[in-house]
Amino acid sequence: MENFGHRLLVILSVILSVRGDTVHLTMVSPTPYGAGSSASISCFRSSPDEDVTLSFGRPFQIGLHRSSVQTSTTLPDGSTQSVNGQVVTQDLTSSNNATGLFYCEGSNRNLTTRVYSIIHSIHRRFQPGDGQVTRTVNKGENVTLSVIPVNSGGTPLWRRTNDGVVDFMSASGLDTLTVSSADVVHGDLYTVIASAVGLENNHFSMIRLIVRGCAAGKWGPACVELCDMCYNGGVCDDKTGDCICPPGFSGPNCLTACGMHKFGWNCEFDCASPPFSCTGQFGLPDPYGNSCISGYMGAYCSNRCPSGRFGAGCTQTCRCRAGGEACDRFTGECALSGCQDGLSGTSCQISGTCSTGMYGLDCLSNCHCANNAACVRDSGYCSGSNGACADGFKSDVNANNCQTGIIEFQMLTMPNQGQVVNFSCAATSGDVLTADSLMLSGSATYTSTMREGNVLNNTFTMSGLSDNQQIICYLLRNGGNVHVVQTLTVSLFVPPYLSQPPTVMAGPLSATVSWQAWGSDILDFGDGPVIKYIVYYNQVQSGLSSGGEVQVTDLSQVEYSFVVQPLAPSTQYQFSVSAVRDGQGGGGPRSPTSAWIYPLATPPPTTEGPAITESSTGRLTPVVTTVEGLTTLVDLTSPSHDPNSPVSVDSTTVSTATNPTPMSLVGVVVPVVIVLVLLLILVILLIVLVKRIRDKKHAEVDGGSSMQGKFESSNDSSLQTIDNPISIPMEDINSNPNGDVVPAMTLAVRPESSVSQISTLDSSSPFAGLPLYPTRERELKKDPIPLKDFVAYVRQAIQGHHLRDEWSSFPGIEAICSCDVSQLPDNKMKNRYRNIPAYDHCRVILEHEKEDPNLGYINACYIKGYKNDKAYIATQGPNQATSHDFWKMVWQENVRIIVNGTNLVEDGKNKCAKYWPDMEQLETFGGISISLVKDETRGEYRVRTMIIAKIGDSKATPRTIRQFHYTSWPDKDVPKDVTPVLRLIKDFSDATPEGAGPYLIHCSAGVGRTGAIIAIHALLQQAHAEKTLDIYNFVADMRDHRVSIVQTPVQYIFVHLALLEALFSGDTCIPSSSLKKRVAELKKKKKMAEEFEQLNTISPVPIAERCRSSVMESNHNKNRLPSALVPESCRPFLMTPREDGMEYNYINAAFVDVRLNLWTGYLLKERVLFVIDSLK
Repeated sequence: MENFGHRLLVILSVILSVRGDTVHLTMVSPTPYGAGSSASISCFRSSPDEDVTLSFGRPFQIGLHRSSVQTSTTLPDGSTQSVNGQVVTQDLTSSNNATGLFYCEGSNRNLTTRVYSIIHSIHRRFQPGDGQVTRTVNKGENVTLSVIPVNSGGTPLWRRTNDGVVDFMSASGLDTLTVSSADVVHGDLYTVIASAVGLENNHFSMIRLIVRGCAAGKWGPACVELCDMCYNGGVCDDKTGDCICPPGFSGPNCLTACGMHKFGWNCEFDCASPPFSCTGQFGLPDPYGNSCISGYMGAYCSNRCPSGRFGAGCTQTCRCRAGGEACDRFTGECALSGCQDGLSGTSCQISGTCSTGMYGLDCLSNCHCANNAACVRDSGYCSGSNGACADGFKSDVNANNCQTGIIEFQMLTMPNQGQVVNFSCAATSGDVLTADSLMLSGSATYTSTMREGNVLNNTFTMSGLSDNQQIICYLLRNGGNVHVVQTLTVSLFVPPYLSQPPTVMAGPLSATVSWQAWGSDILDFGDGPVIKYIVYYNQVQSGLSSGGEVQVTDLSQVEYSFVVQPLAPSTQYQFSVSAVRDGQGGGGPRSPTSAWIYPLATPPPTTEGPAITESSTGRLTPVVTTVEGLTTLVDLTSPSHDPNSPVSVDSTTVSTATNPTPMSLVGVVVPVVIVLVLLLILVILLIVLVKRIRDKKHAEVDGGSSMQGKFESSNDSSLQTIDNPISIPMEDINSNPNGDVVPAMTLAVRPESSVSQISTLDSSSPFAGLPLYPTRERELKKDPIPLKDFVAYVRQAIQGHHLRDEWSSFPGIEAICSCDVSQLPDNKMKNRYRNIPAYDHCRVILEHEKEDPNLGYINACYIKGYKNDKAYIATQGPNQATSHDFWKMVWQENVRIIVNGTNLVEDGKNKCAKYWPDMEQLETFGGISISLVKDETRGEYRVRTMIIAKIGDSKATPRTIRQFHYTSWPDKDVPKDVTPVLRLIKDFSDATPEGAGPYLIHCSAGVGRTGAIIAIHALLQQAHAEKTLDIYNFVADMRDHRVSIVQTPVQYIFVHLALLEALFSGDTCIPSSSLKKRVAELKKKKKMAEEFEQLNTISPVPIAERCRSSVMESNHNKNRLPSALVPESCRPFLMTPREDGMEYNYINAAFVDVRLNLWTGYLLKERVLFVIDSLK
């Protein structure tokens, strides 16, 4: 099947180039030469950015000495700000400190725009020769800057300021400076000082040189795109191709004249209306710069245009039919005689002959001809290229013109065969396209239309398609006639198939089914990777049953097995296995079935001992010995352990034999089963310590034997401490006449004795005698990390293992504060894990009656956030016993956002109860009714919207709750990719309504994944507010509020990496509607390279111990670069012998997961293999 990574590149390569955008700001400095008297700057916000938040500053401050530049961006002391509708004015100090380069900046619609303005001192010794403080030139052009002396002048000394570094120019002593063949690097602020005066009193002149990155008339990263015509002095943006119009004109091509004293992106402002003034410099985004408003000129922009001139700065020439007629100085209109022959338009600037590459009545349409050839003005036919179109465009069926963009026809999802396929078909045209203009062949179902400018994008679905089937998208015009067609070959995933039957080994009432990994046999087919296997079995004349699933966690594993049980004895069974890949319909056909097998007969029944009341029992796995007349005593011990780990208990069994029976002639005394104990205890019990059991009772006889055993608890529920030793005598077992002697044992754990109140807390409890608040001093003293140092800090900390050392300095899993309430008898059952109680000083207290012996207990703790002592509630995953309390807490604390980091079941263990209803169902917990009204999938997580109401309280208004459920976070580990986690955090932050209570964050224990999410969310707020990060102390403070929060060192490292990406990569998720635009932006002026360098900067350096095979001496010659290391977790393992008979499995290659959330929001996954060029 065609490689998906290649298909992705093809999709991206055909995306149409689209124009950029900018925040619509105009900056006005009414006093460009007023520093030292009165100086101010105003920022005017035009639609659609009339509400954008603005900031003022200066990129640097020219210092007090001749060679000094300070990087301070603050405004002068004493500056004040005022707002008047869409205008924000910054009044600067009356001192000379108001001299310099200032900016106004606004961000909106994922865009940030900065507009500059220059203010000179009233005591300046020089000023720009033409009065204009900016000059804009095209790449490759020559430009001469000039100054004239004022206020006694002096000998001019030229200098430029490049990123805060002063550079003295060779033109010192001259009143002009010429820059030949200007390039972007020449763009800078040029200052002229009087050599005898210097900078002491800011007596200098400033000219800002702006150099477009392309030659005249061109734009784009390669400067091959043709600019639209920008009339009336407009400047073509070399990055977007848009026209930046002078103050007094607007429209896509600056053909709209605003009229007398009017300006703004939509001509909505009047500079003659108080408190504004038409004098002074008007600034627009680069590459335009600054100029006077239309109709005025001069250093102060107070002089009217002379006869025959008009426009901004009076730079445009009137073109009236009557030579002596003066056109309107604001618009260029020739009201009396009209335009000269061959010219048209309001300002008589549209020529009768369009410039090369343009056509149409106003010469505003691009020809799109190959090699930028000319086209016919009326029709747009590319006469200069014999009808050939430029790349990215097609002529219609009549070869009329090149105005129809190539249809983008692509699959939005690549599903498994047999599933619904989503298609997108897009086209662009100079004509108006309707939804009916784009159609698909076959039985496609139209789903939606998206329109952006002159681009139409329709989406469709089709089912029943086969791999490599061809589908056609038609562009219809002129009454349904086919205009352009585009063909797409469908590419689907084929579910994997195991070609060989499994092998089966029969056991007692069970069968062990084994098979080779998919792809091991040459006859296996389909597409991987395989994520799991399903084992099937059936009896003679009975239906097919699923025995269970085996998850794939290591792609290098070559063999799998599964035990199917219980089975009926002496019954015929056959077995088969199917492989499953990711996605709906990913299950492949079943493998060939195995031969029929017969499970072994059931073992003989055991002799039952006396019943033990109030106990829990579990199935015991046997270990065999050869004695008779056995009495067994079990001694159990256990250390305290991680609540999420299997329980491992040492079992010492003392077995004595009485009256040994001589060996029979037919064999030895049959093995007696002593057991490795598997303990299934009630959901309400949690093990911290199984005390050593004393007072063992046994009969003294000759010839004792001792055996060691272990058991693991498969129950993830709470286990209680055994207060007293347990002796379990086993009844004497009589010899089975059939030969086998099989003993059985029941292990009982008695509940703890009841505790009536806190004051009677057992002094032997691990939680007894703890202080109410943390008292221990922190092992490390860590200062906050400035953001500017964070990238280097993280790289160094990971390479040097410092972060693991930091994590190790936190308090361990033991409690450090009192948690007496959690140990009350009924409350113990509310702790999912016994060694994760809630501290008394910060627990959430549910509203309760005074006589309530449980004191309103729920295993939940308040966690401090940024500037908020109760920003979060960290809690455990509810179980059936605590779901009622959980929703009581949600209502009481006015929780509006719930974040769930765990699945209901993980690795076969219950991690969390389903505390929410199904779609459109109503459930009640704790007097709160909950209904689920919306359930949507967003890649790695789901968002559920619920309405809750308090039953019996008619005055209480129902509330909307949103649950963000992250379903791909492994327990006690971290996701492979931080991006979905950051998207989750951003989404639940954005969804938080005003006035909401704490965020409620939980996983299973409420410590690991919960702590990581809280830390990332809170520390991002600190970083944005303070420009520093105090990760260590924040996590240490969380440990004071909840046991073991941020549970593992890997999670602590993950917090650092997530913050690194969030703060230095920004939001890399691109809405489908903005994908084309984003790709076009990346093509601009080194944007792709800059983003790639940023990625390199923040990417962690591979750690040698995680790349064991790459750093082995025997593999050094297989690495093209010593630094190109491959982690063990994602490298492929070779299985083919070499020609010389040697075996090896290493190649410098890595699997990379590709995830795209395209237009429809479907998650597309593919594992792509990247490999270095071959080395000899």
